[in-house]
Amino acid sequence: MKKRRSTKAWQKFPVSMTIRYYSDIKPIVSKLRRLTNDLLYPNLKNFAGIQYVKDASMDDSVTEKIGKLFHRFRVNYFGQEYPLDGDIKTADLRGLIFKQVSQTAVSLAGFHKQRYDANANFVIGVDPLKSEPWLNAYLRDWTNRNVLLIKNIPLMAIDEMQKTTIDSVMKGESTTLLRWKVQQNLGLAETRAQLIARDQTNKLYGTLTELRSRFNGWEFYEWSGVGPGGNERPDHIRLNGKIFKFTEPPITVTTTKRAGERNNPGQDIQCQCVAIPIFNRELIIQLVKQPDGSYALPKQLAA
Repeated sequence: MKKRRSTKAWQKFPVSMTIRYYSDIKPIVSKLRRLTNDLLYPNLKNFAGIQYVKDASMDDSVTEKIGKLFHRFRVNYFGQEYPLDGDIKTADLRGLIFKQVSQTAVSLAGFHKQRYDANANFVIGVDPLKSEPWLNAYLRDWTNRNVLLIKNIPLMAIDEMQKTTIDSVMKGESTTLLRWKVQQNLGLAETRAQLIARDQTNKLYGTLTELRSRFNGWEFYEWSGVGPGGNERPDHIRLNGKIFKFTEPPITVTTTKRAGERNNPGQDIQCQCVAIPIFNRELIIQLVKQPDGSYALPKQLAA
């Protein structure tokens, strides 16, 4: 390929996108930790050392008492009252998340557009099309998908903390041990938020590259890894430097139950590889398809 295959910046996934997205959704988890410190921990001492034989005269079961505590927790977190024996309504939370994620999606798409245009201009001296009539629909779909993922973080975390508390109290464990277990629940919630931020920005970046390339008539790309962290799975390393067509993605998984899955860069789970679009149409018409589904130049075949 020609020396000007891409800008240096384009060859690696911009980790700043992931950091930006995580900072936008982090308050959802931070609020869980704040309420745990202010409401949950001060009340755990009320359940310490409960013994069914000695405390046989208790009016409420342990689960009922803990249920009331976590009812207060949910009311404070979601900012709405609901029946003790009912389920919290998450419409308001969904609305807040949708608004935030929508703004983030537009911002990240704009960031990608600047990088994409700069790369195309650097390689061939041409600016891609400015009008993108498909963009809003794609960003809405990406946003709706992310709202579902993010909305479940506090729901699952609070349920897990409640189950952890019940199990620990019924076993007669110490308050110190229970606090540690709750910390593990919160840690899992934070990890889940980080994984969502990384995976979804990878997918957004990769899919925008494909859509913008195909919209401008550029159908081929060079697979570029390794990711920013320096670690990449073997199935993706073997694709590095090879040329593929966006409409014919390569197999990116050869093991586990997902074996045979096909993806373009960024679309596989936690994949931070990128597609380097091939703008040179003279080069494209010379490409020959290979047995593994990639494309190569005749001179490369003869070498």
